[in-house]
Amino acid sequence: MSSKQYQQIRHGIPDDAHRSAYGPLPDDRRPDSHRDSFGDIAARLISAWPSPRIFEAGCAIGFRIDDAPAISQGPDRKCAFRGLGRLTDPIAGPYDLIGCIEVLAQLPRREADQAIRNICAATTRVLFSACPDDHAGPAYDKYRRPIDWLRAFAEHGFAPVACFDPTFLRPWAIALEWSERPANDDLLLVHAELVAARITAWKNSEALKEELAAGRRQLHQAVNSLAARHAALSAKKPRIGLFQRFSRFHRRLQYLRQSIFFDPGWYARKYGDLAEGVDPAIHYLTTGRQEGRDPGPVFSAAGYLQANPDVRETSYDPLVHFERYGKYEGRRMAFRFEGVEPLVFENMPPPRKKKRRISTTANAATYQDWIERCDTLDDDDRQGILTHIETLTYQPLISVLMPAYETPPALLRQALDSVRPQLYPHWELCIADDASPSPHVAAILADYAARDARIRIVRREANGHISAATNSALELARGEFIALMDHDDLLAEHALYHVVVELNRTPDADLIYSDEDRVDEKGRRHDPYFKTDWNPELFLGHNIVSHLGVYRRSLVERIGGLRLGLEGSQDYDLALRVSRETSPDRIRHIPAILYHWRSSTMKSSFSERQLQRCVDAARRAKSDHLRAMGDDSIIEPHPFLPQWERVRRMVPTPAPLVSLIVPTHNHADLLRPCLNGLMRRTAYPNLEIIVIDHDSDEPETRELLREVALDPRVRVMPYSGAFNYSDMNNKAVAIAHGELIGLINNDVDVIDSDWLDEMVALASRPENGVVGAKLLYPDGSVQHAGVVLGVGGVAAHLHSGFGARDAGYFGRLLLASNVSAVTGACLVVRKTVYEEVGGLNATDLAVAFNDVDFSLKVAAKGYRNAWTPFALLFHHESPSRGTDLNPEKAARFRREVFYMQRTWGETLEADPFYNVNFSLGSSNFELVIPGRRAKPWMASSPALAPWRA
Repeated sequence: MSSKQYQQIRHGIPDDAHRSAYGPLPDDRRPDSHRDSFGDIAARLISAWPSPRIFEAGCAIGFRIDDAPAISQGPDRKCAFRGLGRLTDPIAGPYDLIGCIEVLAQLPRREADQAIRNICAATTRVLFSACPDDHAGPAYDKYRRPIDWLRAFAEHGFAPVACFDPTFLRPWAIALEWSERPANDDLLLVHAELVAARITAWKNSEALKEELAAGRRQLHQAVNSLAARHAALSAKKPRIGLFQRFSRFHRRLQYLRQSIFFDPGWYARKYGDLAEGVDPAIHYLTTGRQEGRDPGPVFSAAGYLQANPDVRETSYDPLVHFERYGKYEGRRMAFRFEGVEPLVFENMPPPRKKKRRISTTANAATYQDWIERCDTLDDDDRQGILTHIETLTYQPLISVLMPAYETPPALLRQALDSVRPQLYPHWELCIADDASPSPHVAAILADYAARDARIRIVRREANGHISAATNSALELARGEFIALMDHDDLLAEHALYHVVVELNRTPDADLIYSDEDRVDEKGRRHDPYFKTDWNPELFLGHNIVSHLGVYRRSLVERIGGLRLGLEGSQDYDLALRVSRETSPDRIRHIPAILYHWRSSTMKSSFSERQLQRCVDAARRAKSDHLRAMGDDSIIEPHPFLPQWERVRRMVPTPAPLVSLIVPTHNHADLLRPCLNGLMRRTAYPNLEIIVIDHDSDEPETRELLREVALDPRVRVMPYSGAFNYSDMNNKAVAIAHGELIGLINNDVDVIDSDWLDEMVALASRPENGVVGAKLLYPDGSVQHAGVVLGVGGVAAHLHSGFGARDAGYFGRLLLASNVSAVTGACLVVRKTVYEEVGGLNATDLAVAFNDVDFSLKVAAKGYRNAWTPFALLFHHESPSRGTDLNPEKAARFRREVFYMQRTWGETLEADPFYNVNFSLGSSNFELVIPGRRAKPWMASSPALAPWRA
């Protein structure tokens, strides 16, 4: 900045006086960047107003004084570029321009208003800025919104200048000019919204700059660390380079983490000397294996080295070696169990050929095709819906509750525009503005409320976050039911219609939820979640209700609305509390995408920004729910899904006797590891084993049976005649002493020693019926994760062929869940339940589908069948029984299929735990086009239209 330019701004303060009272002149001041910056500001002002007479109020050249108000200090304190007088005193003008940069916000409100009067009296143009609240220092305690400052200047005839860009000063700067016509408040609101948009853009830019700077710092630190490490390694003359070492370690770490035999939770509990925050996998590879520690409760590292001495000569960890080479080479494997020498398995079978992996969520292209062909309304559909609505006898008012806070204008309008055209007309939209500081929120809401009387608004005096705001919206509600909606999400135009159709089927419903997907900033839908019907076991793993959730208002008000302090999981907590106050038959699921959850790179939700806080809130909600139910189950972090939880059910005290029934015909090579697993590698303390010997004639098998019969826990029951799985198990159950029955195939082998504790804990609960386990093929891929009905004509296994630690469809491979049926290869059920339904069907289902039939009979009695991933075993899948390919067996199989279809036909077509939008040609959650679900407005009986075709 030149001295001449500075003199124009400084207004004739003598150089010597300035230096003695206020410090050096700008040309004397360093660093150069300051002089260049403010010189640029002066140049911009002079180019806008040639030969101006400018008065800078508060700062001589635009420096912001952060530590103390500049305009009220005397000259006794040395502070560069401070004004000489007080703005509350009249200003001797006139001036072409008065600049007031970051000053008025430091004054008490009354003095600031007086200063505005004095400024407006001394000029016709004002260049003004006041820092926004969340970027102000401690001195900025008199914060006002941009609209407040605009209105304060408008009282003196000043209006914002649209043709002048003042952002070279600050993103929130405003240029004002006196006008004979008073400023319209709508104009002020629009300009305030413009300023707010500039502030938002600036904040985003600053955040990106900070992220970039932090990334550069981290990169710099990493480079320095690697350089130091490289120097240290170079000093030791390593045989391989740093990169090669890192790559090798990373590969081995991947093999370890993907192994079903590595259990990080067990490792941390078993070896309690791990420091907090230490990764068990890294600790094991770097320290634990050298100390002789085992990687999990099953695999014996020492036993593997003893069985394979050549591995000792390598640098490989035993488990990594087994996963990378050993299991493919048929290496001998060693299992561990407390207090007993490692058990070595001879001739491990080679891995099965991997099945083609199927995506756990709908393929993007397939989903877009499904939307176009199955989920897009045309005019005929809309007319059909309107006609159907006229026939509905029950048409309740539905109150849509929407808490709003600082919603981007476009997204807020889109959300509102998705409610207004709802085809079902009897709704109201109750919106609570949670004290949004930006004026556009109130302006948009007021505009929409003026256009549609069904939109009702309340503005909260203080920000209370989403739970409090939703409760404020609830106070406005008059509807019999409430629907929860976020302020930037979208409702399908037929969403409320579907809800009312369901209410006409089940008018006593208290909670209704639908399927949902996400929508990006371009309006493209993706990531659909096609949910199960009411699934209380899965519901404790994660929130299956979520969106769209519709609740009976009287019930929500009775339990006190949304609880404060659980933000991020407030909807989950509400659904948990409502589920306690109603019955399962009054919780209904609509298998249709009715809600589009906003996903955007432009913003993040509270739950995305505060993930750990949301996870903690969910765990607290679930713990409170279980306590309120009188349930002693424990909520634990999930070992593989950190954003979700595991519910650890408790085994009754004392532990009830379990009778494990194992049918066999020869095959000692399978029976021996099976019985060893049950007798020696099962932690459950109170069990008996009944081995059904079906005419075994191999010497090895007969010797094995004589050997195990010496154990007082084991009985051998002979069985002769044609193979009839149902009959032999029924006879064994008749002589069983246990309170619980476990059906176990002779080709099943234990992986997790706690498997029976987990299954007994679930099967002992009075609401549960049959409980199934997670079974793996020897190569670690999934053999059984519950049974889905209808696939293949009768039933099939869910997630077949997936990896042991794959999450599956929305976590269902790693979360306990209710299912329609489980396999008889490994199931546990109370003996009273087994007998109540008459056991397995020995007449019609001697071999196939007896387990599915049994599960369905149990469910028909009102019990819930369940599957748990925390009971983990191997299953070789019936090699001792042979195939069903000869003519006699094929004919028997066809008869069994016909029996199942005749007996359970409608049930097989409508598995409540496998969404009707999935194909029955696959058990791996593939979308079906065209859909299996009937459109309610096209059904012949509108009031009772079925969901499923």
